[in-house]
Amino acid sequence: MKTEYAILIAVALALVFGCVANQQDTQRVYVCKDGTQVSNLSLCSKVVLSQPNITKPQATDNPKNNNNNPPANQTKPQNKQNASDDGMPSGNPGLIGGQGVRDACNNCTNIANASQGNSDKGVLGFAGKWGSYGSGSGQFTYPNGIAVNPNGNVYVSDSGNNRVQIFDSSGKYIAQFGSIGSGDGQFSYQRGIAFGPEGNVYVADSGNARIQIFDSSGRYFGQFGRIGTGNGQFIYPNGIAIGSNGNIYVADSGNGRVQIFDSSGKYISQFGNVGSGKGQFIYNNGIAVGPEGNVYVADSGSHRVQIFDSSGKYIAQFGSIGSGDGQFTYNNAIAVGLNGNVYVADSGNARIQAFDSSGRYLSKLGRIGGENGQFYNPNGIAVNSQGTVYVADSGNFRIQIFYSSRLEK
Repeated sequence: MKTEYAILIAVALALVFGCVANQQDTQRVYVCKDGTQVSNLSLCSKVVLSQPNITKPQATDNPKNNNNNPPANQTKPQNKQNASDDGMPSGNPGLIGGQGVRDACNNCTNIANASQGNSDKGVLGFAGKWGSYGSGSGQFTYPNGIAVNPNGNVYVSDSGNNRVQIFDSSGKYIAQFGSIGSGDGQFSYQRGIAFGPEGNVYVADSGNARIQIFDSSGRYFGQFGRIGTGNGQFIYPNGIAIGSNGNIYVADSGNGRVQIFDSSGKYISQFGNVGSGKGQFIYNNGIAVGPEGNVYVADSGSHRVQIFDSSGKYIAQFGSIGSGDGQFTYNNAIAVGLNGNVYVADSGNARIQAFDSSGRYLSKLGRIGGENGQFYNPNGIAVNSQGTVYVADSGNFRIQIFYSSRLEK
């Protein structure tokens, strides 16, 4: 039954989105210091230093996907909502707050090292993209999760294709693993992905109600969990994060809780239940662990982020429903940089928002659409050790890359 369901999802997504896939997304893109986009770094020295003109599309409704399930019957919009609330200054695609690309490098910024923007905290600037709709190498069908390993390689949970794809930091395809099914190393619409301190890959195999473990090359290592409500059991585990001590935090979305395991998958404890009070969750789809060990949970259905200590004790929360600064509409994913800044994929508002470690709003980026720095259901986000931010732009079937305001060392 699970196999049939996954096949139906793939067919539906192909019918809905296949006709609108953007052909140009199949190429990797680089950004020169003036903002000019080129396909090869050597071309940067040959371009005229002029800012590109950006035409803002007319307003349209914003899609909402409240539980991070595949939107099998959504129609991809051609335009965009409120153009005045996009965080994208005219002439600077995908930038927030000033100089952005111009300060990034002396000649051209490779997306592998796109980690310097302007000096304001939390500022993001567009650096590159890769991917298009499909099932070939480097193509995606609704990528939902993303993570970066210590070597800088990017692992994408390509949910609609029931596989994980591996890329280098610039988006060059390396390998893939997984297929549809319930056997060892197979997936049923897997979502969250994370790395342990030893380099192993942990994948939240949501449709199979389990966590699978692989080595960095994708070789199957083990698994834990099954469907249910008991300790160590799951109903739609959609998010996963690993603490510095190796403890595994699983956003058990269907059960409205977070479960904690040791690095081998042995159950330790849990916190949370279904509800909208402090420490309760409604579709807790995303989870991340900060450098100090605090746990940040994207409580998507309550349109907020909750903060806990490493044992699950409630500390604070931020966010409310809406489209203003610091508000969310189904925030499905979250990541924390090494400097403690928190990046939230505000999926329903088609943007990324940045906060400091306490939840103070810093900046935003994006609006609905298919251009650079625009999103359609951004459902995954990761930050590497250089401060480069990778976003799984799920409905546009691509990965977008941005640089943060400073190196996160």
